[in-house]
Amino acid sequence: MPIKKLHSLSDHGKRVKRIWRRGVIFSEMTSNDYYYRPVQYPNDKYPLKIERDGFVEDPTWHAVILADAGQDYYDNRDGWEDSWPMKFEVIDEDGNKLFSGDVSVEFEPCFDASVDEL
Repeated sequence: MPIKKLHSLSDHGKRVKRIWRRGVIFSEMTSNDYYYRPVQYPNDKYPLKIERDGFVEDPTWHAVILADAGQDYYDNRDGWEDSWPMKFEVIDEDGNKLFSGDVSVEFEPCFDASVDEL
């Protein structure tokens, strides 16, 4: 599914860049209700803004949230340098773990060729 970039106003009237992926919104806002972190880096914490109420409480959305956290980590947090699959946790503001799971990445093979001279 393609990523749609959206812009909207936050509660404080500031323009906030948001990225929509499969129902979950990652935001550059500084105050958020939820965060995610790779389990292997327990001191890291990245914002995770969930737009719809009940997504975190509903286990049917947990895999989507974890996959989107993994994509955000890979794309924006130098996650391409890490070994995959990785385990991620979704935590609240106080650092309490809400749920966790493994996230894997499918890499596309890239082939290069050179032509021999005749």
